Amino acid sequence: MGSVRYEIDIKAPPEKVFTIIEDVEAFPRYSSFIDEVKQTASGTYQWKVDLMGMRLDWEAEVTESVRPKRFAWRSVRGTFNRGSYTLEPTAEGTHVSFEMEYHLTDSILERIASPLASRLVSCIYGEFLENIRKELERNENKA
Repeated sequence: MGSVRYEIDIKAPPEKVFTIIEDVEAFPRYSSFIDEVKQTASGTYQWKVDLMGMRLDWEAEVTESVRPKRFAWRSVRGTFNRGSYTLEPTAEGTHVSFEMEYHLTDSILERIASPLASRLVSCIYGEFLENIRKELERNENKA
């Protein structure tokens, strides 16, 4: 099983950061790797991700949503993954901690690809959070 952790400071209040994180269907706007996220039921989303030619699909349910502190999910079908965003207020805005565990379907593939997959997953969420940071900080500077 692979895991990734990513942390970032965003110069915007936790409420604003949380609003973007809980808008799961908008995630493709913030990452070139996420092709599509569609709500299939209340709190459940179908994901389609392209990891440099490796297509991953899964359905995930939100398991925790505590505004503006924590947002968590777990997959219920497809590629196994679970994770969370934890938001902490800082003097200049919000510290975001992202954690995710995942399991590739083929154990041999996972052993071979795990180091690369961890970097790719980290890259996806790093890009995602960095783009959120840029958007929110640009909007905060306009206010």
